[in-house]
Amino acid sequence: MIKFVYLDRHWAMIKKHYNKDLDELWSQGRVVYEDLKVVDLIKQHINRKYVALTNSCTDAITMMIQASVKPGSEIICPAYSFYATAHAISRAGCKPVFVDVNHNYHLDLDKIKLTTKTKAMLFVSLFGNPMNYAEVLKYCKTNDIICLEDAAQSFGSAYGTHKSGAVGLASALSFSPSKPSPTFGFIGAVATDDKDLFEHVADAKKHGVENGEIGHNSNPASAIVLQLQHSIELNEICQQHRNDHASTYDMQLGDHVLLPQRHEKHNWSKYVIRTDKRDTLQKFLHKQGIETKIHYKKLLPSYKMYHKHRIYPIANELSETSLSLPIDAWMTNNECQKVCDAIKEFFS
Repeated sequence: MIKFVYLDRHWAMIKKHYNKDLDELWSQGRVVYEDLKVVDLIKQHINRKYVALTNSCTDAITMMIQASVKPGSEIICPAYSFYATAHAISRAGCKPVFVDVNHNYHLDLDKIKLTTKTKAMLFVSLFGNPMNYAEVLKYCKTNDIICLEDAAQSFGSAYGTHKSGAVGLASALSFSPSKPSPTFGFIGAVATDDKDLFEHVADAKKHGVENGEIGHNSNPASAIVLQLQHSIELNEICQQHRNDHASTYDMQLGDHVLLPQRHEKHNWSKYVIRTDKRDTLQKFLHKQGIETKIHYKKLLPSYKMYHKHRIYPIANELSETSLSLPIDAWMTNNECQKVCDAIKEFFS
């Protein structure tokens, strides 16, 4: 079986040093993460001044919005993304305004319709493919709206001089089993250069006691934070492995499927192909012992919570044709080749 995620192999790489560090940590009775070096590692990686860890990226987006946008405001977001993008906007008391995407899976700036209630944009570099950050920043500045980044899938990506996680007023990061820096659980983070926003989030994730607001209980335990620390320390090696797998797919599959477009530095959080035969291809690969995923079958506006009847033609097309191939850092070159061979066999 060729797995979509190889957490077992990742664990084999980190367990010796992780277990030693965890034993030392817990032997001292330390259960909070503030004095671990992972926060500094993240800040160095993305060039942000402040980072606050949370229990999830959903919490991070929610608190990031609560610290910068008034309840009742409209926030622009893509119609095609993971559910948390829209859910967090709603949790923060704001209204998501869905916009169609382009074939890069990016929010289409030309299709945005602003109103007097539009106060912010929450953009997503989906699958690790970075948007043109300079264009996003220019659009938000020109239209006097706050720029917020959902960087859940793009930690390590960059476009020009801009690194994902360091674009706009604040960014939300995600670390979980399927992410480039995997953890055996879920962690989020708010990254910003704005001290006031950081302090607001730092208080909000501890119930909001100081600000006198209803806050959250969103403090990740030291054990999972320590996992993240060890994962980030392996980030460069893992990124090179994913780059190699992506290059193999690029070279061998272009005659059979539509390949993901490369924009600047792609972290290959997902390698997503497109084909009208998506469903039958996925079934064929499953029979060959190859695990794939569909990201995503359902558009955000179609969820019961929103149930918007507008048509989003590109997003709808992508939801019906996109298939994510395994590209885990610990997948072997031989396994990657087997995926290529199986896809070529299907189309032969």
